[in-house]
Amino acid sequence: MPKGVVFNALELSKKSKDYAINSVRHEIYYLLHTDLFLWRLGQREVFKFGYPPTVFLVLYSLLESLRVDEEILRSHPSSEGALKQRWEEILKNLRDLYPHQGFAVEFARAWLGSSGLSRELYRSLQQYLQSKSKDAYEVLMGEIFGRYRAYIEQAQRLNYIDLFLEEAKGRVRKDAHKGRIMTDILKKLPESLQTVIQNSKELRAEEIPEDIREKVLAHLKNLPEWMRDYIKQMSYLDMVERDLRFITNFLPKTLETDLEHKGFLLFLIKP
Repeated sequence: MPKGVVFNALELSKKSKDYAINSVRHEIYYLLHTDLFLWRLGQREVFKFGYPPTVFLVLYSLLESLRVDEEILRSHPSSEGALKQRWEEILKNLRDLYPHQGFAVEFARAWLGSSGLSRELYRSLQQYLQSKSKDAYEVLMGEIFGRYRAYIEQAQRLNYIDLFLEEAKGRVRKDAHKGRIMTDILKKLPESLQTVIQNSKELRAEEIPEDIREKVLAHLKNLPEWMRDYIKQMSYLDMVERDLRFITNFLPKTLETDLEHKGFLLFLIKP
């Protein structure tokens, strides 16, 4: 694809005319109906809580994408079939979601009519979808984020375990120094836990029994402070990378992103 081309005409030509038109329509509406200042503000707000800024965007990018489609349906009711087909394709391709990402996806499933979202959250979703940018942001931070935090913290705990499982695989690191430190941290665990991790290295953290996960996390508290700080930073960066992979499914194609200090995502509209 030549530089600057956002939509692949060959791919769109394989779709129905209705699907192609509404894919481009979604893009235009997204750029016209979202407020990029709020994308930045939300990142700052969650960073104050000690979370990676990207965890805000995991939820916000998806909710804004849904709100945009509601805007389209008010003007073009006949777009519903194509818009829902587009969402079903996106959700079908999502893999290995962390709890906070799964929480966000439930709002999309609810919009498609197939979610077990609680009555309170479903009501908040409907309020969000009917609001303008600033009011929708207030709904998110006032009514939804409080429930979302528990899923973020659950994801962070799982990520510590995933880092050990990745280390047990013996993956080749670009930074050999970092690899040695992670190996040293893994060896600080009791031998019984090291054995469990080695035997489970092909699994994901959530597939490890919860009691084992809790024992590993408990032993991390006994590590020297510099090791605790190190693995915390490694987890922070890994969460940012995982979030970015998720977020790209829900961003306008014409927005260039740049990762800044501490994991803040900067948005630039392509000319």
